[in-house]
This record gives sequence, structure tokens and C-alpha cells, in this order.
Amino acid sequence: MAALAALGALPVPQIFATMEEGPITGGTNPGEAWLESHGRSLGHFVDGSWLKPPGRSRLECPEAATGRAVAAVPAGDSSDLAVAVAAAAAASEAWAGLGGPRRGQCLTRLAAVLESDRGAVLGALLAVAGGRPLCRTLGADLGLGLRLLRAPAAGVQLGPPGLEGWTPLGVVALVLGGPCSLPTLLWKLGPLLAMGNTVVVLAPPAAAPPLLLLGELSGEGAALPPGVLNVLAGPPGLCRALRDHPEVTGVTFLGAAQLPWGGCVVLAQDSVAAALERRVRARLEGLRPGDPTDPKTDLGPLPPGTLPPEELLREAKEEGAQVFQAALPPLPEGRGRRFFPPTLISGVAPTSRCLRDHPAPGPLVVLLPVRGPPEAVAVASALPRTAAAAVWAQDITAALDTADR
Repeated sequence: MAALAALGALPVPQIFATMEEGPITGGTNPGEAWLESHGRSLGHFVDGSWLKPPGRSRLECPEAATGRAVAAVPAGDSSDLAVAVAAAAAASEAWAGLGGPRRGQCLTRLAAVLESDRGAVLGALLAVAGGRPLCRTLGADLGLGLRLLRAPAAGVQLGPPGLEGWTPLGVVALVLGGPCSLPTLLWKLGPLLAMGNTVVVLAPPAAAPPLLLLGELSGEGAALPPGVLNVLAGPPGLCRALRDHPEVTGVTFLGAAQLPWGGCVVLAQDSVAAALERRVRARLEGLRPGDPTDPKTDLGPLPPGTLPPEELLREAKEEGAQVFQAALPPLPEGRGRRFFPPTLISGVAPTSRCLRDHPAPGPLVVLLPVRGPPEAVAVASALPRTAAAAVWAQDITAALDTADR
């Protein structure tokens, strides 16, 4: 006890009594350390090695929380693209010829690499690039991403009869619209690689660092042969040249016109709506916005390139809605505009713009009381389509009936 106190650490009983989080060990952010090891000057990752074409203009890779440049990548052009596609095409026949069981073993080894300490570096870079808190990128995101990689790996190792006669496309281009989470990325890459395709990823500068590290990790632990996964950093204009390349037989995209990270609408039974509102307010007040690379942070910045939904909040207030916003902690200079307070809007009409235009970017919850399941279904059916919905109820029969409708 005395030794701990001398070191400035709280006694264990006090930690349990207060549930206060202790200091985070580990020193330098592992993502920043990896960038420093490359002199913050990255290249493309092609055919199992770094490709740094000389005399090429450089594109800055911004940090989501501040906008500061954390690294630079070469502005990929048609000659870089040709090298990447040629590497993927050269590896295509051998990769497809390995057969499902051996490809599955390779992907399983890749999952093991991501699950090692190297995965912490990837999680840190994903937090830097996309602003998603480190507690997510190293927690739920990593766990889900590994499952999404191991599932197709196991599937091809078992060799389901339904896949007999299927052949890989060949060289597939994966074009990113911006930073994305690890589960989203592996949801695309896992099946493509498992089925015997080789891949060329085109990443914009904002998303490039974690993708380039993933390319580097793919060659560790005898995971993937050279040329199977290639990562090209470049401007959006390179997408057309990649699509039109004669050796590229398939193109898929990650990223959409609709923002992937927005608020949610909660339809609550009127008898419990007031109590739920109090609890939601308390939960929002307990969130900790801040530096996404700090393990104590719950809430990172707005998605890169988006503006706070101030206009939507102003209109909601004019319509008579109650708007509650938790206080933001003091933020370093340059970060304030990139963060949005956790917000709850209540007392709105079903025709309000904050429902019609949902989801808005940011940590935003709209709470709308309903009289019962029939009204909840009617209101939900009139809302814009979203990626997911859930029903919570004490009565399982009512929950299943509502979900079915």
C-alpha cells in the first residue's frame, strides 16, 4: 500500500470504492510511433513491400480530431496504379490455386496478427484517421472485425458444397470514400480474399495510414502472399482509371453519400417516456468527449468533413422542442469546432425536420413518445430508412409482433 502511495497511485480499496480509472500505461501512442518509424512519409504498399516513387507530389493525411497533418502519402497516379494491378494480377492464379482450405488458413493467420500487439497499432491509427474512440477501435470494433474475417476463413476451409463450381473474379478493386471502421473493412475484404480474389485498395489520404498498415500486417506471420492485398493512396480521380483498367474484373466501394455515423430516434411508450428522458440525460452527461486516442474517451469528433447540425437544432427549438446538450470539457485549441455536445431533442412533432432528415451527423438522440406499438410502427415506417432498428420491451410477444410489422 505504502509503495503504491509513494508512486502516486490510489490504494486498491479506494479504486474499488470510487471506480476511478487509473493512469493509462504504455507511453507513446503506438499509431504515432509507427508513423514516426516511417518518418511520417508513407508510400503505397504493393506486392508485399513499400513503393515510394521519387519526385511525386505529396498529399497530407489529416487527424480527424484536429485536422493537423500526421503523415503524407504520394499522390498516386496511373503508373502507380499499373504497378499495383500488375502485382495483383501476377498473384491471382497462385492465390486462387491454393484452394479454399489453405486460403482459409492464411486468413486465420492474418486474424492472429491483428489480435496480437500489432492490432493495437492499427486500432490507434483508425482512431487518428476516423476519430472513433480508441476504446471502440481496440474493443468492440476489433472483436467484430476478427469475427468477420474468421467467418469466411472457416467457411472456405470447410468447403461448403454450395460453392462448388464457383470461381474467383480475379483482381478486385476496393475503393474507399473516406475513413472506415475495421469491421466495415474486413466485412468487404474477408469474403473477397477467401474466395480467391486478389485486391487493390484505393484509399484517400485521410484513410490511408491504417490501410497501409493493414497491407504491411498482411505479410507478417506468413499470412498473405505478396500481391494478394495491395494498398494504393491517391486522389478520388484515380478511381476512374482503376475501374477502366482491363485487368480489374470487379469494383466494390466502401462509403456512401449518407453519413455513416449519426444520431438515432427513440420511440418510447408514453407511460415511460419521461423516466427514460431523465435517464438518457444522465447518460449523456456522463459521456467523456475528447481525444479519440485517449483510452478514457467515450466520444470522438464529428466525422471528417462534416459540420455540426446547428441549423437543425435551431429549427427544432423554433418548433417548440426541448433541446438538452451535455457540456463539452475544455478542448485544446483547434478541436472545438470538430466536436459536438451529446444532444437530446424531445417534445417534437412526428412531422419535425429533425425526424424527416434523420440521421443528422453527431451524437444526437431524438425522443418521441407514442401511445403504443401500432403508433410506433406507423411513425417508424414514415421515417427515413436507416441501417438498423431494434425493439425493446418487457413482453417478448409484443416485441416480436412489433418487429414483425
